[in-house]
Amino acid sequence: VEAIDRQVVLYRSDDLLTWEFLSSFGPAGAVGGEWECPDLFPLRVDGTDETHWVLLVSLNPGAIAGGSGTQYFVGDFDGRTFTPHDGTPRVKADDVPGLHALNWLDFGHDCYAGVTFAGLDDDSRTLIAWMSNWDYARHMPFDADTPQRGRMTLPRRLSLVKVDGQLRVRQTPIGPPAGEGPTVVTEPVVVQPIRGACRIDLDVRPDGAAGFDVEFADDNDSRVTLTYNCADQELTLDRQAAAHGFPPEFAGTVRLPVTPAPAAVPDDSAVVSLTIWLDGHAVEVYAENGTRVLTELIGSLDASSVRVSGQGASVRVSMRLSDLTGEGIAIPAAR
Repeated sequence: VEAIDRQVVLYRSDDLLTWEFLSSFGPAGAVGGEWECPDLFPLRVDGTDETHWVLLVSLNPGAIAGGSGTQYFVGDFDGRTFTPHDGTPRVKADDVPGLHALNWLDFGHDCYAGVTFAGLDDDSRTLIAWMSNWDYARHMPFDADTPQRGRMTLPRRLSLVKVDGQLRVRQTPIGPPAGEGPTVVTEPVVVQPIRGACRIDLDVRPDGAAGFDVEFADDNDSRVTLTYNCADQELTLDRQAAAHGFPPEFAGTVRLPVTPAPAAVPDDSAVVSLTIWLDGHAVEVYAENGTRVLTELIGSLDASSVRVSGQGASVRVSMRLSDLTGEGIAIPAAR
């Protein structure tokens, strides 16, 4: 890329010594920071033989959550020129509605510079990204107990799906499958014990509630809360109460648009489905079948419980917990 000019520049070579300029793309999309880490590759639309091209472009600053992040463009590539399907405006960092109209690989603070692997056995694409943000990466706490200032995301299998006539990238994390036997409850508050590494498959039917909260907490008064607002169809993650000892830029909230799935039977509530991967001091949230993703470091939290509660009314909860530590989780029987 030409980082400051916000352009992806394409060249070709037969010998890796002599290079021919082909074309350039940009500026387009988010242009509030410098561009870097481009990746251009074909992806098949799930369930079809249709293939389109995806261009990933990371930028810093100017991303959807502030600081660094990764946008993507879907289009076609003829071997020389990448042409996006839709005309993409240039959006500055202070244009929040404009940023929300773009395609983002991840809506969280901590998914950056992701690229895909080449040479895998099948024709799919697998991506892994850096889990941090340049707003605070240099100032994260570092000691003998936590000898790192970031980590990598789960590897994610990529594909394309059509949502309301538009192509979106779907991300499917590569990891252990869901455990057996959901815990289904309908009461104002649901509390389950967990360990620091687990997968949670959560279906919530708000019924008459204004929304619901999913709170992860530990024994040291640290907590991270996911709040879903039914009217706004938006999920908010707040890590302020787990930011003890972290730089000021680390605290705060981030938002993920999540449209509930229609009810399977008449007169039933729509369902909000979330797959949450909790791994020590990090969380990855996958919604809308992996087309909406939120990745966050969660500070000092060493979660020992998850609490689901409705806002103003009870919600119906179907929860499946899968232990990733190998030690097992004591899950109470469904009530």
